[in-house]
Amino acid sequence: MSEDTSTSKGWKYKLGLALFIIPFPIFFLTPIVIPMLDLSAAHTTSIIGGILIGVEVIWLASIPLLGKEGFWELKQKAFGWLKLKDKPVSRSRHRWGVILLIGSLLTDVILQVFIMVSSILLQKEEVSLLGLTFSEQTNIHMIIQIMTTLGILASLFILGGQFWEKVKQAFIWEEPIKSKKEKK
Repeated sequence: MSEDTSTSKGWKYKLGLALFIIPFPIFFLTPIVIPMLDLSAAHTTSIIGGILIGVEVIWLASIPLLGKEGFWELKQKAFGWLKLKDKPVSRSRHRWGVILLIGSLLTDVILQVFIMVSSILLQKEEVSLLGLTFSEQTNIHMIIQIMTTLGILASLFILGGQFWEKVKQAFIWEEPIKSKKEKK
């Protein structure tokens, strides 16, 4: 028996909603709070990078839990005031959504890996990349993080509810079909 998550607010929907919302304050507070701990620049960068990658993983884990109905409900709450019409997704819209999603995710992961690897390899208190100070690097990092997060959110709304169903199917196990030889 499947429950309608949009009306019954089952545990999957509630968990998905929590996993969708909780990363946002963590995402915005981490680069502010961690530097206040007075750690070395290398440790600060590594901790921030690790937490931000974890936040992305948690946020993406919310997708299959929310399901199509949860997505539509979030979309209505977030963009209801814009009075967006629910239209079928065209091929070009789908392509742009996928490009934006993959581009944002790759940019985010590459940035985090680059920062962590450079701080570990250089083993300096203040890692100067491209001649920028640590403060300037932090500002650029935050701007890129905000842009990639907005890109991911925008891509999911561009891709629409059918995309949510495809992602949800990736997490559903199905019994393999046995061949005629295996049946004997």
